[in-house]
Amino acid sequence: MSRLEVSQQRDGDAAKERARYLDRNGHVARRLRKYTDDLQQVLRTRQRSHRRAIDTMLELGRLSRQALACERCSIWLFDADRSHLKCTVQLTGSTAANALDSPPAIALAVSGCRRYIAALRQGPALAISDVYADPRTLELTGYFADAGVGALLALPIQVSGQLLGVICHEHVGSSRGWSPEEIDFIATAGSLAALALEADRYLDAEHAARESEARFRQLVECLPVIVYEVDLSTSKIEYISPQVVELGGWTSERWMAAGLSHWMDCVHPDDRALVRKRYRLDAEDLPLELVYRATLPDGRTRWIRDTCSAVRDGAAPSMLRGVVCDITSEMELRFAQQERERRRDFMLAHADVHAVVLDRDARVVYVNDYVCRMTGLGRDEFMGRLWFEFTAPADTWPRLLAEYEAGLARGWFETHMQAPLRTNGATSRQVLWTITVLRHTDGSIEGAMALGIDMTHRIRLEHELLQQTKLDKSRAVGGRRRARLQ
Repeated sequence: MSRLEVSQQRDGDAAKERARYLDRNGHVARRLRKYTDDLQQVLRTRQRSHRRAIDTMLELGRLSRQALACERCSIWLFDADRSHLKCTVQLTGSTAANALDSPPAIALAVSGCRRYIAALRQGPALAISDVYADPRTLELTGYFADAGVGALLALPIQVSGQLLGVICHEHVGSSRGWSPEEIDFIATAGSLAALALEADRYLDAEHAARESEARFRQLVECLPVIVYEVDLSTSKIEYISPQVVELGGWTSERWMAAGLSHWMDCVHPDDRALVRKRYRLDAEDLPLELVYRATLPDGRTRWIRDTCSAVRDGAAPSMLRGVVCDITSEMELRFAQQERERRRDFMLAHADVHAVVLDRDARVVYVNDYVCRMTGLGRDEFMGRLWFEFTAPADTWPRLLAEYEAGLARGWFETHMQAPLRTNGATSRQVLWTITVLRHTDGSIEGAMALGIDMTHRIRLEHELLQQTKLDKSRAVGGRRRARLQ
């Protein structure tokens, strides 16, 4: 055979081989394109919901394993602290073990396969024809030997730049070369899966936001206060909680329709200027809490505590969010307490009764004008002084102080106690005291209050009467004796 004929035969053989290669790879390409279309259809028509990442990866693993005619396919995900890759789903033949039911007990420490993980982050697909020779998988030869795996085509699952895990197509047996069409198929499948998982993540965020909003709204609507939000640029009430119906009878919808101006009209004229200032855009030193009166649609005038915080757009406030509560009962109690204290102070100031308040150490906290008038001392001379040392005779005040401390320790005093009260003129007055223990709101003892009646004049009269009685008796006896002598 001539040299020309040999050359022609060689070219013919090469052309036939190219035709067979194109036919074979064309068949592979058509098959992979069909699986790509199937995968797109599955991902497009699947039920959209949150927490679907595992299901999406499982669907992808099933189709890609069939497309590549691969014996094993496993899905690996990072654990919570990203210290291990855990096998979550494993497909072999026609069986699948889902991690939610019976996960394979396989976990790879990230610290032991850093090259492999670094390779997964670098590209859309990782094709390893010989897992025992490629440096990217040498750290995993123990796992591959146990499973009888010779080649690997890995699909990294990355969403928003974060590697979530990997889908591994494991060829059992010797090495296997992965064709460009197979690698392209895996890369395309990975892109489709990433889009689907990104949509799932968006749904997760949307679902979480809705749940958070529902929980917040439920919490707000269960609170015994009224929550509101006002746009300062438009003076529009953006939100007011339904509890507002209990404050005047209007629903939240009616208040939002009426606007902030109607609320201002309800505020008492004496309080309106301060409240109006708060809702100005240029307001400085915004008061966080206001207490004011408002005449509501039902005709009642109520006391309101209005607490808010400002949402600022730069330096100026753009929106106010706050809480309103009806404190009418609290204010009425406060006014009643103030009136009782006024009446008590008036009585103590004008009644001819000694009134003294002592702390736990028997030091003076309060004395009324009558004490000052009867002792000839000013109020400033009493305040903070030890009462018994200052007002009782030197030979009696230690005993009186001991009795006072014992009464505080018991929590009560004898009904009446008579004691001398020294005056500025070095004399003393006799006072009959009634003492009661004073307590803090938590029940602890803070001191005592004593009310005393000045008995000096009465005791003098009683003494004079006694002397007169004795004198009368003596005269009567003397008269009877003289009568007998006569």
